Amino acid sequence: MIRKSALLITIFFASISIAQHVIPSDKIGTELQSFYQHPSASLLTDIVQSIDADSSFLSKASSHPPIIGFLTVAFSRYKEEYDAYQSLAIQLKYAQDFVRFCLDLSQTKDTILNWTGHDASLNDLHWGGFFASGDSRYIDRIVSEMQYCERTDSLVLFLAGASAKWSLCSNAKNFPEVKERLEELLNSMPADLKSHIKETLNSSPNDLKNEMSESIKHYSDRDDNSEDGSLSAIKNYSDNGLELHFVLIGDRNFFEEWEKPETPKISPKESYKRGDELFPIIIFSTDGKDENGNANLTYDIKIIKPDGTVYGEFKQLEVWKDSPAPEMHLIKQPVTIRLEESDLLGIYKIESTVYENNKNQKIDFKLNFQVVE
Repeated sequence: MIRKSALLITIFFASISIAQHVIPSDKIGTELQSFYQHPSASLLTDIVQSIDADSSFLSKASSHPPIIGFLTVAFSRYKEEYDAYQSLAIQLKYAQDFVRFCLDLSQTKDTILNWTGHDASLNDLHWGGFFASGDSRYIDRIVSEMQYCERTDSLVLFLAGASAKWSLCSNAKNFPEVKERLEELLNSMPADLKSHIKETLNSSPNDLKNEMSESIKHYSDRDDNSEDGSLSAIKNYSDNGLELHFVLIGDRNFFEEWEKPETPKISPKESYKRGDELFPIIIFSTDGKDENGNANLTYDIKIIKPDGTVYGEFKQLEVWKDSPAPEMHLIKQPVTIRLEESDLLGIYKIESTVYENNKNQKIDFKLNFQVVE
């Protein structure tokens, strides 16, 4: 038995190093999405080698979540070949670290299924898991994200819900298993999710995508409406792999709630009284990495009183350092503003600059809040 196993592994090593079927770049996505219909260790090997053969395939950070989900779950289907795939990873030129990362994740049961958080990239992660396995639990996870479709306090959560609805609608048109699962869930979901499922089954993907774009535009319009005399407790930025949400909140308990599995509701607050505490926070994600694979973001912040004098100013505080941040994280070094009984009434300004040091990006934010009787 030991000799037979050793022989099989040796043959598999040989097939990895010699037999190579490179899938054209424009066909890799099709192979990923149909893998669950005809899975095999040899096809998985072809997919890994094909991803590595095109140096640009992993250059976009947006392509990482679905491929991480796919490879992690696919590798977990062939645990007996773990050593063989490790050997394959060593031979790769461009995707070596990426593949080894997925191999490590695959050693924990249901890693992708149990991934915590709520944002659009996690939907992609779960779609990758579904296409690697055909396991309907991944569809269920994506369906549960539609509870955030109506959120108006957080662009991150809104996009988690809206992208879930759009992707379910699109994939239900192309994959019968997705449509069948959605129809099954109609009998067991609460009323709010049931209505979203019905809309998903009866809408066109383009219509849902257009609705999502319009809603995002409303967020942008709201962010832009913060001239000197108006109040604004939230600003959003998303571009080039960097997503930032600069929010003014008045609840100290938010920091404890953030540590829990469920993402807390973010409640921007524009009006305060003397004696109140307020917290300018940054929630963010970035694909920027240094030579060690870590994110590096810092920020400056200045608070200006109604009479134009500086209330407080801090330079180069830490947003995040010394670890990656591909998902949404909360600022590590927030500022606390405690309003004294002697503080002026009126409109205060917060001016902040966030530095994405790995990308050499600088993003400016302005918030306004008022102190009232």
